[in-house]
Amino acid sequence: MKSLNLWVAVVITGLVALPVGAENASQVRQLLSSKACANCDLRGADLRGAKLGNANLQGADLTRANLRGADLTGADLSGTDLRHADLRGANLSYAKLDDADLRGANLEGANLRGTDLERRRPGEFGGKSILRTIPAPR
Repeated sequence: MKSLNLWVAVVITGLVALPVGAENASQVRQLLSSKACANCDLRGADLRGAKLGNANLQGADLTRANLRGADLTGADLSGTDLRHADLRGANLSYAKLDDADLRGANLEGANLRGTDLERRRPGEFGGKSILRTIPAPR
């Protein structure tokens, strides 16, 4: 009986320790090797510091992805879901963000030069690009 209880405790602990992200490891590898992953499921992916300049991520789901410090210069992020993504310090210069959903994304210190977002003040994000707030530094 003790061994059964121990086994149950190990299984439960293992389940609790699973990562929250639902990233698809093969799609992450595809993105990192080819810089192309249109419509991929990259939810919760750890892409900190990734070199993704000119990547094609059209329609990808990057919800809660960690893109902190990533280089996304000139990347096509049209129609991507970036809700609650960590984009602190990311280089998004000249990235295409048409129809991207950035609700809750952290863009603190991100380079937005040459994007549609650069030319607008907070609260002026009309059209289909959705950005409600940029979290204040803590």
